[in-house]
Amino acid sequence: YGDFKLAVAEVTADALAPLQGLSPGRREILAATLRVWLAAQGDRLAAAAELEVHPQTVSYRMSRLEDLFGPALRDPRRRLAIQLALAGRPR
Repeated sequence: YGDFKLAVAEVTADALAPLQGLSPGRREILAATLRVWLAAQGDRLAAAAELEVHPQTVSYRMSRLEDLFGPALRDPRRRLAIQLALAGRPR
């Protein structure tokens, strides 16, 4: 069980590494936006409704996340790893 927890922690750290250079507050905002955007399968309006922000805010945040994550957000396997890593984080 300990090896499994270590492996999950490593995958999580790797998947979310692009967020590590941000301030804690900014990291949490962008992580929440990415979690909701992925769950909404990229639907900006649905993500905005869930986050209770303007759709343009989601667009702005996703632009920043695309800068940070690069092609990983277009790779289905990397997206899945990111989504699983975010699902394990407290909200």
